[in-house]
Amino acid sequence: MPGGMSEYDIMNNAAFAPKDTIRWREVNGNILHPYWITQSYVGSYSISVDPDRTVPLVNSVKKNEANEFCLNFYYAMSELRKTPRPLMETLLYKISIKDTAMELQKAFQNEISRPEGLPDIEILYKPIFSTWAIFKRNITQEKLLGYFEDIVSNGYLPSNYEIDDGYEEHYGDHSFDKTKFPNVTDLIAKIHDYGSRVTIWITPFINIFSSNFDEFSNNDCFVKGIDRAGEIFETVPWWNGLGGMVDFSSQECSDFFHSDLLNFMELNNLDGFKFDAGETTYMPSDFITNMNISRSVDWTSAYIDSIKNNFPGNTEIRSSWAGQKHPLWVCD
Repeated sequence: MPGGMSEYDIMNNAAFAPKDTIRWREVNGNILHPYWITQSYVGSYSISVDPDRTVPLVNSVKKNEANEFCLNFYYAMSELRKTPRPLMETLLYKISIKDTAMELQKAFQNEISRPEGLPDIEILYKPIFSTWAIFKRNITQEKLLGYFEDIVSNGYLPSNYEIDDGYEEHYGDHSFDKTKFPNVTDLIAKIHDYGSRVTIWITPFINIFSSNFDEFSNNDCFVKGIDRAGEIFETVPWWNGLGGMVDFSSQECSDFFHSDLLNFMELNNLDGFKFDAGETTYMPSDFITNMNISRSVDWTSAYIDSIKNNFPGNTEIRSSWAGQKHPLWVCD
């Protein structure tokens, strides 16, 4: 199930943190809040954990006669294993029981943060047309123009014409590959004249051959890790190569990243972004950030907070940790 775990017969002590569900099987999902609800012959009941409590939460599921669900925490095997013992927190959880699931949900909604506003509502009434659905990464200006003409000839009016993966020369350039897109501003102008908006795909990774890599590295704006030899590194493997993972725990680095995107937007007259990734999957096991965050989920939260603060409105995100308050479209 997109955003949450439900389809597996067995899950063995999976870390409860946003993970990439496409590449890893036994994970909980990429859009998470530590809250579970179920029902039995005695009624409906739920378990909730404070998402701000610094505990290495894990859960396991076995779909057998007993339908076992286990909630636990392991410091020794987690990213918090170096936490000094006096600072370790215990696992506290709340069990609620009511007659129906609806009653539980109403009670839970009074405990969590509410949305601070509405996301862009045009997406509700008009479809998004993404280049990924047709071309995957194999896109050029000619293909995008043909795709747009097909949309028009069939009488569709997109809310967003979304240019997905494949427009950059190197991931993290935040610019169009001039070889593949010699005059993309004409295409964008045609889409605008038709009454649709143009959005573009972004990730928090800057690959090593990107024109932006050295500047982000020199400004100490990548999450770092420590390898087995005790050496510090700043690149991580992700699904499109090797790159730096922007450290959104630092306000300066967050501002630097979003300033680069704002320039990209203004230069090409773009209308918004689809922010991909954000899961903790790609964090180094011994990560180091500028603000010394202790939980990888806090990096996810910092990433989404920075998006909300800089690009509210016509924006999509893929991952979330207890992020109900954000007026953003969450998609997978």
